Amino acid sequence: MTTVAEWGLWYVTGVIGTFVTLWLATRLAWIKASGVQILSVAAVIQFVSAVPKVGWLLALIAFFLGLTRYLGANAMEAIYVLLMVLLIQFGISILLAAR
Repeated sequence: MTTVAEWGLWYVTGVIGTFVTLWLATRLAWIKASGVQILSVAAVIQFVSAVPKVGWLLALIAFFLGLTRYLGANAMEAIYVLLMVLLIQFGISILLAAR
């Protein structure tokens, strides 16, 4: 059982991590979006991913819908940004594991 403080810390660090990787990936995909838009999409993704058992699937759906509906990307750009976010997060995890 986690406390509210632990969940809050997980949520805030998750939003920051998702925001940074999503911001970098949208810049690499040349999608014009403000920081507030990216931050709101990251917050929704992180909130939805907290749902037990199906959170990962709901987070992918929220990610795709947030990019296409709110940030104005088409489907190919959304898939490209999703792949870039996964590659960036994988690279960060490899760099942190190499310490």
